[in-house]
Amino acid sequence: MGWGRLCYFPESSFRPAPTWSRGVASYDPQQVRAFFVRTVQDPGVACLTQAAAALWYLGYRDQALKKIQEALTLAQELSHPFSLVWTLNNVARQHQLRREGHLTQEWAAGTITLSRKQGFPFWLAQGTILRGWALTEQGQGEEGIVQIRQGLAAWQATGTELWRSYFLALLAEACGKVGQAKEGLTVLAEALTAMDKSQARLWEAELYRLKGKLSLKSRQVKANPEFEVRSRQSPAPNAQPPSGGGSRSVFSQSNRDRSQTAGEVAGVARDDEPDAVVAATG
Repeated sequence: MGWGRLCYFPESSFRPAPTWSRGVASYDPQQVRAFFVRTVQDPGVACLTQAAAALWYLGYRDQALKKIQEALTLAQELSHPFSLVWTLNNVARQHQLRREGHLTQEWAAGTITLSRKQGFPFWLAQGTILRGWALTEQGQGEEGIVQIRQGLAAWQATGTELWRSYFLALLAEACGKVGQAKEGLTVLAEALTAMDKSQARLWEAELYRLKGKLSLKSRQVKANPEFEVRSRQSPAPNAQPPSGGGSRSVFSQSNRDRSQTAGEVAGVARDDEPDAVVAATG
């Protein structure tokens, strides 16, 4: 499992998928139960969630979604809060990568709820960032940016730099959606600096894609100030109604068949209300 994780960072040839598959194949639930109370997370859940991520990065979208479903099923069977919140967050991130705003918000809310209940500031911060991105994607740009910034502050408070460039990319994208191209470019400069410092270059291509997009927007604003006003007023292209209408992913539909929501999987009522995340992690 450790080798598969190392394949992500920094300059690997990206071979984690077969590594995670071997980890899943060697997973014996009965043996794991013997020492499970001494482990931070279940290795079977960890291998399945990371295999899902690897499959996504390799271009296998549907296989990735199926694998994260397997991870969620196992995490629910274990009744192990840390393994479950790990999986809920990875489900939310899968939907973020698929640019499914409503589903990202739903599963991020489950992450936040369970994190509050169990006292997991690390996952609370990630869930808040993902929920902020989801709100922006659905047309609630200003509120979304507030929540992304709150989540980033909470993330920094944990003392980790892991995934920082990814989270900053989400913030930069959100800034662009509300017509703040200049601010988005400032955020990207910070993200690129963080990437160079950590040498974790998984998101390098995305950072430069966003830099090009926001640079173009910035020039358009300079040439025509009304362009920024129109950008702020334009509805989000991927906005979805709160009721969840429109197209749904295979993963989402399979959960609806079992009458489960992310909040129910987390074991508590769903909580979508904005919160003072930084205070909650103190």
